[in-house]
Amino acid sequence: MFLNSNNKAAQICNTVNDYDETLRVKDPVLLQQKKAFASCEHLAHDIPYDLAKEMFIDPNDPPEVSVFDEDGTIRKYRVIRLHSNHDGLVGFVLYDHTKDNPRLHIVFRGTKNNPSVLRDVEKPAPGYISFSQNAPQILTQLQHILDGFRYKPSGVHLYISGHSLGGADAQYCTTEVIKALSTAVANGDTNSSWHLIKALTLNHVNSAGVTNLTAAKCKYHANLLAQTSKPHIKLNILRVGGDGVQQSGESNILHDATPNIAQIALLKVENGWEGWFNKRAAVATTLVAVGTGFLGQFALVSKAMALGYMLITSHIGHRAHTSHHFKDRDPSEANHQIFTNDTAEGSAIISQKLTNQSWVLTTIAAAASAIVDISPSITPSSISPQHSAEFEVVQNEPSRSTSPEDVQNLLTACIRQKLAKMVAERSCEAAQRKAAARAEA
Repeated sequence: MFLNSNNKAAQICNTVNDYDETLRVKDPVLLQQKKAFASCEHLAHDIPYDLAKEMFIDPNDPPEVSVFDEDGTIRKYRVIRLHSNHDGLVGFVLYDHTKDNPRLHIVFRGTKNNPSVLRDVEKPAPGYISFSQNAPQILTQLQHILDGFRYKPSGVHLYISGHSLGGADAQYCTTEVIKALSTAVANGDTNSSWHLIKALTLNHVNSAGVTNLTAAKCKYHANLLAQTSKPHIKLNILRVGGDGVQQSGESNILHDATPNIAQIALLKVENGWEGWFNKRAAVATTLVAVGTGFLGQFALVSKAMALGYMLITSHIGHRAHTSHHFKDRDPSEANHQIFTNDTAEGSAIISQKLTNQSWVLTTIAAAASAIVDISPSITPSSISPQHSAEFEVVQNEPSRSTSPEDVQNLLTACIRQKLAKMVAERSCEAAQRKAAARAEA
């Protein structure tokens, strides 16, 4: 298993080296971006899944794993599991006690087993309830680990990475770390282990979205940290066209951050006809499902067509969601673009891509959940005490001016309500027909 991760690191290194010499002179900035994204995908999409295959990792004799870091170097790291009381919340800490390596990695695995599938359907965003319940012990463990790095002269560069559901976990974890450091700064706690973090990088690939509360909290505390010039925050984000998982949740953290708050680089990969098919099939199916729903006719037909679309595109979406782009090939073989938030155009595109959601996929999700709603809802009692107060503040937030997102959310809610009412009416009619038939018999 660990040999598998080592081989993957070597494959990625060979791929990067293939275009290293060409770009070193031609475009050194692009070369560094490609190295950063190759490391991003390796940390988020390879390592946590490989490590999770190991049933037991001895904390007294931690194994080593090879990592392709953002500077293009392969380094060895020791591995320990991240504390969690939920079998679907799986993470690992990768550390190196040598003085000249300031890097500390936290990696989260995405959906792989039944408990993680249950986390996928948590409301209002995948994984939010279960992560908030485990956040205190995760932060406590991270503090203990940071305490062991006080001898590092340059402090700690913390990398938090994840793919899919693990990408959402990485965003939740990043938010909690930023909040903890902001609180330590505000309280004047100069001896806090959080101050050892001199740089913070978030890597997420094909990530599920997070809650609006999480995004707002992260933005608030990141703004406070920006006034103190620490730590340096960077986001490497890889998104693939045709992947519906990226449309889940409500938002993504720091999607509208300015460069003085966080540096953002977004690698957008289009999967050719797969993304084309998903978008157009989604439009067609949504129009049919919603249109017939409002007309009150052919409800079963519209449901069947919507289900057919979801089944057909599940395979296509799975390919887009699980594809790799830095092993044995240059991502330039696919239709890809890199955007950064240091320009007005780049900032606008990043904010658009990371502010969930595609109204088409949101509407389909609303229609599906209106037909069969099995996901747990968020309540103050379902999250940890430290998050409960924040939940109440957001719930009681005063009204604000209407935005396009408000209109989208209102439209989705209306459609969902309409479909739910339609299903209830059809169920009632069916029950009445059965009762009438029994009475005649």
